[in-house]
Order: sequence, then structure tokens, then C-alpha cells
Amino acid sequence: ESGFLTNAPTLACSALGRDGGICQVHPAGVRHIHRGRARQWHCPGLKRIECASANESQVVIALAGGEVTYFELDPVSGNLTESATRNMGADVSCLDVGTIREGRARSMFAAVGCRDQTVRVVSLEKGKVLTQRSSTALRVRPHSVALQHSSSPPSSSASDGDADDAAATNKAAGSADDIVLTVGLDDGSALRCAVDHVTGAIGPSPARRFLGARPVSASRISLGSSPATLLLSSRPWIGRPSSDPSDSSSSSSVGGGGGKHVLAPLSYAPLDHGCAFSSEAVREGIVATAGTTLRI
Repeated sequence: ESGFLTNAPTLACSALGRDGGICQVHPAGVRHIHRGRARQWHCPGLKRIECASANESQVVIALAGGEVTYFELDPVSGNLTESATRNMGADVSCLDVGTIREGRARSMFAAVGCRDQTVRVVSLEKGKVLTQRSSTALRVRPHSVALQHSSSPPSSSASDGDADDAAATNKAAGSADDIVLTVGLDDGSALRCAVDHVTGAIGPSPARRFLGARPVSASRISLGSSPATLLLSSRPWIGRPSSDPSDSSSSSSVGGGGGKHVLAPLSYAPLDHGCAFSSEAVREGIVATAGTTLRI
């Protein structure tokens, strides 16, 4: 068995470390399953977890009342330990801990969406954990947030040498560390903006697009070995970076960080939730729920 609690809803889950550890976040606490044993962190008092996010070594949870708590996996002991807590001053509606770049130990930032119609970027750097780096005010409440490292792929018309030169230039300019923040809003629209990979500052000119009649859920996926974003409203959409000028006119070019960005609807039934899926049979896919059905 997985060790998961089956009598409570799972708010977030992730593989932890490289030795088979798993984390399950549920309303009453954080469950770390490691080597057949389950350790539980319980919510203080009568508080409950309202939303959570996790990656391979980091977990962020938001309790009722706006209190955010950060956990990190100890690489020596293999234990998941509570590192910091901070009150955001407003109830939290969504958050995302981001992804860990290759060769690094942790994601450096987390995004926190609050019910006061703001999104904040907080630091996860040691010694500065949960310190606010930037914020932006919105017209409506954020429903979901997703931080993603993004770099524009080389143009398909470029020669191999030109592509190598462009990649080297981009790396030297720091574009390989570009961070894009996607915010799904309650009114059925989505925002996309750049986040400075050093300071955590949110870019001043976000791009906004109306996607449908339902609040937008944003999650990271992979498309053609490149980072992409799955956006779910009354219809599903995929956003991806592109440098190909011949992209179909049915797609929309959206600015706001990470170069040209293409946003296109999927010809598929509405989905409630979705995330990246990979297996031996399906190298790049999406696992999603629609009502009471699970779809891959």
C-alpha cells in the first residue's frame, strides 16, 4: 500500500528525495511516508490546511487565517522538517512552491495567492524563508498560481550552428533562468508575467487572456520536452513558449516574460483538474479528472 490516508481529501502530494519517500498533505496535517513508516505533522489547535504545494524536497501549506508554513527535506536524515511560518495578513486561496532546477537543492521562490486579490512572491532561500520579495494587486481573486522556469526554444528555421549560438547567447544573458508566473483567476481569465530569477520581482506588464466561464486552474506540464502550462476553465488550454513565426493563427501570442508565448485551446471535453503524467507507455501526457472519471 502507498501509506496514504484514504479517509481524507489529498490537497497535495509528491515524491520526496530519491529513496522512495512520499508526502501527502490533507486538511489535518502533513504525512511523510518513508521506508514503510509514516510520520505526521498535525495542524495546531483547531486550524485546518486550506491549500498546499510540494516538490521533490519542499512543501508549503496555508492554514485558515492566512498562516503559511514551510517544510524542507533534510538530505542527511531524510526527515521532512518544519522550517518557518509566516502570517500573510490575508486568507490564502492558492500557492505554488515551484520546481527545482537541475543542479540546485531547492526552488528559490514560492507564489502565494490571497483572498485580498493579491499575489505575492516569497523567498525560500535559507535565512530568508517566506520573506516577501514582491507582490501585485489584481482585480479579482486568484484561483491558482504556477511558477515555471522557461526559455524560448530555438527557431525551427535556424541551422544547428545558429541554434547552438542562440542557446549559448541565451545562457550568457541569463534567459535559461527566466521564471514565468501564471495566475488563474476566478473570473475565467489568466495572467502571465515574468519574475526576476535573482530578486523575485514580478514584472510590470502582465498579459491577460479570458479563457472561459469557470475559474482557471493552472498547472505545469511538459510538451515536446519543453515546459508548458495546462490551463483549465470551461475548456482546456495549453500555453507554451515559441519562437516559430509560422504558428497557427488560431493560437494567440501572449507577452509578459520568457519571450513569445503561444496559447491555444484543446479540442477536448472540460476537465476539472489536471497535471503532468509520464510513464513507459506515455512519455509526455496529462492525467486529469472530469467529474467522477480519471483520464490520461
